Amino acid sequence: MKVIQVIGGGEKGGSRKYIIQLCRGLIERGHTAEIVCFLEDAVSASAREHEIPVTVLPMGNIFDLRAVSYLKRHIQEQCPDLVHTHGVRGNFVGRLAAKGAGVTVVTTVHSSVYQDYSHPLKKLLYHRIEKATRRYTSRFIAVAGSLKEELERDGIDSEKIDVVYNGITEDFIQDYSDSALREELGLPPEVPILITVGRAEAVKNQEVFLRVCSGLKEQDIDFHGLLVGDGPLLPELRKKSKALGLDDCVSF
Repeated sequence: MKVIQVIGGGEKGGSRKYIIQLCRGLIERGHTAEIVCFLEDAVSASAREHEIPVTVLPMGNIFDLRAVSYLKRHIQEQCPDLVHTHGVRGNFVGRLAAKGAGVTVVTTVHSSVYQDYSHPLKKLLYHRIEKATRRYTSRFIAVAGSLKEELERDGIDSEKIDVVYNGITEDFIQDYSDSALREELGLPPEVPILITVGRAEAVKNQEVFLRVCSGLKEQDIDFHGLLVGDGPLLPELRKKSKALGLDDCVSF
């Protein structure tokens, strides 16, 4: 099978890791996989690092419909069995181009359009752009049950949606025992550890985790909170933790 993965290109979180792992898995199993994106950034760099074929097509803003023509021509030249789209930009361009080329489309939904954009007008605009081309997708993959429910509320037939949780490769797993973690944090065996894992960005809303920890501390509940991940809001989260008086019970 030959698959073209279409994604915006600037993604630095789970969707970037997802598409890289997916392509590696396809290639290891004897299939042909290629990534097409629309700017030189994290995705194209990761693809080259893992020796995955990648094509970067020119595109200005999301309304630059020349990208649809470029991608349609590329699809016609490569003759894939499937086009797999990711993200609002990748979905919009990939679906239109694949429809024009007569190739089946599958879309993976990595996150909620309602939560990805804080500005109400931008949220409305991108949601409408996303919905406008959904009819060209034959099958949807949601990485969480809540995303499947969101698609259903938007009118997508439940039978067209599969929930497939993000996986990790064996080389990502480190041999790190509970006792080693407790020793590093200076915690006895009986203290419960609460962990949140994710990029330190607004869409992840780790402040909720800090507020929960603050509430537990106010109730004199014994625990230790651990935030795992990096990102632009990490310094702000550290300040928030300190302001809530969590220095003794929350680690980063």
